Amino acid sequence: MGKVIVMGSGTDPREISDVIDITTDGSTVKILTLFGEEHRFSDVAIDHVAMNAGVVISLIPAAPQ
Repeated sequence: MGKVIVMGSGTDPREISDVIDITTDGSTVKILTLFGEEHRFSDVAIDHVAMNAGVVISLIPAAPQ
């Protein structure tokens, strides 16, 4: 299991724990937790993946194209 930290511009980071699956579909990231919760985020990019204490993935707003 892992943890996802979602950082938005001008907002406090949001932490999602007990993550068991992360998928992408175009510019949407779907996160599924151990308890069946599903979270969807549009227009985000992976900023950092840390594996020293489980798996921690940081998502940030995607750069405009």
